[in-house]
Amino acid sequence: MTKALANLGVRPGTLSALILVRVDAALEGMHSSGQWVPPAEIRERNGTYEVSEMALIRVLIKNHSGQSLGYVVLNCAVELSIEQLFPSHMPYYILHENETTEVIVYMTVAPELRASAESVTYVDTLKIFACNPLKGLESL
Repeated sequence: MTKALANLGVRPGTLSALILVRVDAALEGMHSSGQWVPPAEIRERNGTYEVSEMALIRVLIKNHSGQSLGYVVLNCAVELSIEQLFPSHMPYYILHENETTEVIVYMTVAPELRASAESVTYVDTLKIFACNPLKGLESL
């Protein structure tokens, strides 16, 4: 997961400064599909966050703009897929002016990659897209 969001050549105060993103361990664990998922122990290394498989992370997103924004959280996974993690049943989530929301997620290794999961580090990249006017990103 990227630690800092930046777009080279984009001046502060433009779209790159509309949201603030922070990553933490989830405050508590939860059950998912009959299995207990604990909060993650997050290790920061070289501008990325390392978390174990099946451990909950909390992504806090704050709207710093003076307008409502539509946003989605996408997972660009190691098997070259793109999945919309949040919101799961809408094209985008509306984040109102100065509103903060949190997204709780955990990563898993795809079954076809399971055999090498013990000896290989897999990297998923979470991307957060925020835009106005409000748009869904289903075409990705």
